[in-house]
Amino acid sequence: MKNYYKKNEIQLDGGKHAFFDKNGKIIGRNGITQFCGKCCKAEGLKPSNSNKKDIEKAEELGFVFYINNDHTAIVCAKCGREVAIEKTYDTVQAEIEEKNLEKLENLHLVLAGEDWECGFKFYALSANIEYEDWLKVKKYFKYYKSGWSEDQELEFDCFEPTGWLTRNPTAVEQILVNEGLIKSENTLQKIAERAAIEKQKRDKEKKKELEKREEIKNKIGVINEKIKKIFDSSQKRELSDAEAYKYYFRAQFGQGDIANYTVTEDEIIHCVYMGDFIYGIAIPYSKECEELLKEKYKLNDEY
Repeated sequence: MKNYYKKNEIQLDGGKHAFFDKNGKIIGRNGITQFCGKCCKAEGLKPSNSNKKDIEKAEELGFVFYINNDHTAIVCAKCGREVAIEKTYDTVQAEIEEKNLEKLENLHLVLAGEDWECGFKFYALSANIEYEDWLKVKKYFKYYKSGWSEDQELEFDCFEPTGWLTRNPTAVEQILVNEGLIKSENTLQKIAERAAIEKQKRDKEKKKELEKREEIKNKIGVINEKIKKIFDSSQKRELSDAEAYKYYFRAQFGQGDIANYTVTEDEIIHCVYMGDFIYGIAIPYSKECEELLKEKYKLNDEY
């Protein structure tokens, strides 16, 4: 990770970026000295590139912001008002170094890519290491520029390697393990073993979920057969178009499905969307059928 902040760059509370000169004066990205808005407002000043006179006046009255000694805030030289600094080059650098240390704690080789046609596998280090340590393994690495070159095009048909990569991870790993940089639990073998265990766990959970879904599907199938038998053995009343439309779009069970049901005090209504019209039939109320519908749509929610 690279620190893109300039040595004299700061980020103020609120995200605004600015710079401080050798005297500590705060300069905006537009190159204008940063003035205290409170002081300028009191004097009716609006310093800007298009208002040079107000810049000169604000400078003369001392409404200038300066960075404090510990670089935690900028301070108005006139009224003492402070604006907190969120980031400086040093704080960003400290964050980067902390993250690098965390990465080094978990240093390992990662598979950067594979050329499926020639079978080559390319590995990279998960973090930058100290130069003296790098010299011990550098001979096993080759640097590949980003983008195709004639040599790389001849060497690789399906994979574009980029950066410092090795095709000999075993040798690199052995050296870095011996140096204490790669922990034994972070070797490729151990990582692969953990990945295999995790895959087995996921496969087991997936199988369990599929078995549960199949069980629910079978239960719904049995319930559907029972509902069908009740409808087949009951006296039916065909709904008018208006009734079918009304009950389909206000269905109690399966609203939004192609087929749905509604239970009233006297009837159980079944509506089916047929593309250009809605067909509906009703049978006399059945307590058994109502309970089956409740069970079916409860299982549907679990499926």
